Amino acid sequence: MNEQVTGSGPPDVPRAYRSAVARWGMPRPADRAKAEFGDLVATAQGGQVILVHRGDQEWAALIPVPPAAVADLAHLTAQDQTSVHITGFPSSIVAVWQQWEMAAARAHLTQLIRLVHRYRCACVLRSGNRPVAILAPIEAAALIEQ
Repeated sequence: MNEQVTGSGPPDVPRAYRSAVARWGMPRPADRAKAEFGDLVATAQGGQVILVHRGDQEWAALIPVPPAAVADLAHLTAQDQTSVHITGFPSSIVAVWQQWEMAAARAHLTQLIRLVHRYRCACVLRSGNRPVAILAPIEAAALIEQ
């Protein structure tokens, strides 16, 4: 599903993201990611990282829920609106657990990308009370592959 690039990435990719593009493929613009949202989440659930972006500078990664994080998120319910630390994530990144049901996350994807990029947080996406993927800063994506 990810288009592959070689070397340091194409010249139109901001320098800060070239290694991510070389590792995980070209990012999906937010409008395209919205159209493919269900498939992208399913791909993330399967263990792949999907890069998404809003404009040139606001980037995020759709990643699988790390197995170590399941316990961190298990006690939360759809009504909870809180912040939690996800095991394995840098202490500077917290997960914002809000009403991010799949449909709501898809509808607000451009705002979520901005939130993740600007505030270095991770948004847990869920189906019912079950976390299905995480929209996170790109540096968190590298951690799930270690």
